[in-house]
Amino acid sequence: NAAKLSLALGSTYPDSEAWNLAKNSQYVDRDVLAAEAQRLIVKYKSRFSVSFGGQWLGFKKLFKKAPASIEYSMAMESKLVLEKIIADDLLSSKLLSPGFSYLNSTLAGQYQMQGNFTPETFSMVPTPLRGGLLSQGQFLTRTATSIESHPIKRGIWVLDTLLCSALPVLSAATFEEIANAQSHIDPTAPLSERMRAHRSSSARCSTCHNQIDPIGLALDNWDRNGLYRTKYPNGQLVQSGLLFNGTRVSNPYELGRAVADSPQFRNCVKRKITAYINGINPTQPESCSQNSPVNTDKSIRALTTDTMVEALLKEQ
Repeated sequence: NAAKLSLALGSTYPDSEAWNLAKNSQYVDRDVLAAEAQRLIVKYKSRFSVSFGGQWLGFKKLFKKAPASIEYSMAMESKLVLEKIIADDLLSSKLLSPGFSYLNSTLAGQYQMQGNFTPETFSMVPTPLRGGLLSQGQFLTRTATSIESHPIKRGIWVLDTLLCSALPVLSAATFEEIANAQSHIDPTAPLSERMRAHRSSSARCSTCHNQIDPIGLALDNWDRNGLYRTKYPNGQLVQSGLLFNGTRVSNPYELGRAVADSPQFRNCVKRKITAYINGINPTQPESCSQNSPVNTDKSIRALTTDTMVEALLKEQ
């Protein structure tokens, strides 16, 4: 159990404190296991943020970029925000709106935020506008093309990654229907109108797009570089205002609050943690295996501790 705890939470071998408990056969007691899980996730919060968070949220591979690159800085923002949430034992809903972010001069320049920053040092910046999962550059730039944002990619990412709601695999008939629908849509119409026309073109299209479009359009205030906007380059207004879980969401911040308040998000966080503890990559479909629902907002530390203890006790 000492080895399993240390490997899962710190990607390392047990430290001296863990070995001492193991030698005294303390790792069979639930309270000892819970205390050790709490201790280790705090001690190794930086590693856990990269190993678990980096896999789940998709920013781990960005650390392979050069440290001076914008991609590396964006990965650091995501990692440091998650690390702070773990350190302060904040509720998982804070992932959507932590009230702070971490910026260096590279990232501040990308976001057009003023401050006294350097390339090497990341400073915590109190702000309601940045730091949340739906406002982080690593997510916004990866779900965009080289010329524009991509509301469908963003909607699918949120459904898959934050809500554990995988869409069905598209069939050949669906692809044909998509192509047919697009051929009848005015390409100069506002994006919200084009997506409405596509969404209402058939029952097959509406099944997925009724889930994708409220999310993707609400996130389209962020351009492909992660900058906030109210108009597209052609001068048309960014418009959304569709219903997500019965709540009208007209911008990324309203969407963030709605996602944070949803039972699907709380359950999905637990399911991703369970997958990781069981040695499954949280991005894989099997990461959403069934487990007990989470009816209250809990912290990442509490969810990880509970899941780790249950897994270890089940093996005894």
